[in-house]
Amino acid sequence: MTRLVHHEISRYLEASVSRGDELEDLIDKVFCLFQCIIKSGEPVYKEEALYEVEICPGVTLCDLIYGSTDSGLSRDCLYAFRSMIDQSPIINTEDLGKATLIGTIGVIPGESEFDLDLEGDWISFVRRDLVQNHKSLENFYADFSIAFPRLKFSNKFPQCMDTFAGGHSGYAGVITRSLSSLNDDWTGFVAGDLPATLREFSTSSRCPTSLEGNGDRKDALTFPFSTISERSEFILCEPHMKLESSDAVGDTEYYYHRIYFSPRFHNGFGEKILVGHAGKHL
Repeated sequence: MTRLVHHEISRYLEASVSRGDELEDLIDKVFCLFQCIIKSGEPVYKEEALYEVEICPGVTLCDLIYGSTDSGLSRDCLYAFRSMIDQSPIINTEDLGKATLIGTIGVIPGESEFDLDLEGDWISFVRRDLVQNHKSLENFYADFSIAFPRLKFSNKFPQCMDTFAGGHSGYAGVITRSLSSLNDDWTGFVAGDLPATLREFSTSSRCPTSLEGNGDRKDALTFPFSTISERSEFILCEPHMKLESSDAVGDTEYYYHRIYFSPRFHNGFGEKILVGHAGKHL
């Protein structure tokens, strides 16, 4: 475990008087984030002492969620709040010792980069983990569905990333930043001037992106993607981002690494951006 998210006690302390917002709105917001995290397969932990924190003056969180005090909250809100807290396993020293990246959630909005409030904060947190912590190829790729929710990867993944010179680890930051730009900035090409669109994307992503100049190489740039029905559909991924450096400080060598993707959305894949290959130049 390299990362860990938990309910932070200070983010529940006197929540009803810490801001002018309605407490129910704050609870709904953190519950939505909690659901987003656990749906991705990640647990959200809690300290056992969380039940005793005074969420309102003179009222503990335990009193509030188990209804021993009149909270003014709706029945559905109380049920969701209690479910969220009770479903969160108690954090222990071993969990904390293994984690090198620790994030918090809570009713009170956070103030630091490790305080998560929205789904986008969770995505950024996972991306930071990809860059900061060394992972095996399989574990590195396993987080792509969380870190890059708009991208769908071909059946060549994750093995294709073994073709980075020396392995993927020395380029984890470059790979993550490039895929983040593709996920966040590529809007999908419909019609018009594709080279001009790629030039604009190069500027926004700060990653040179171009088309394959040799029309005879289409077979080499066509990749299988699994459909919902578990069939394979072959898609041409001709545009490519040029990953020309490594993560190593002071490394001035030029690298011929590429990320190949499809410029258009395809029926059967919704509005997913299809990524065929990440690794050596093909």
